[in-house]
Amino acid sequence: MSGHPSLLQFFLWQKLDLALEYPVLTKFLVFWEAELDGKIHSVRVAHKGLVSPAALRMATEAGRLH
Repeated sequence: MSGHPSLLQFFLWQKLDLALEYPVLTKFLVFWEAELDGKIHSVRVAHKGLVSPAALRMATEAGRLH
């Protein structure tokens, strides 16, 4: 909101990206600076591995059709 420079908004964006270089994040920030009026105060990056023990489940049953 460029009409309210003292108002700080929170924007959450979840996207898979390559750690350490973050090409998707970099592309997004370049777009934001070029196309949008709002300023970015800060960027926080969090990382979670793609596969973790909590994400895996063993099959309990198997079946066959026909």
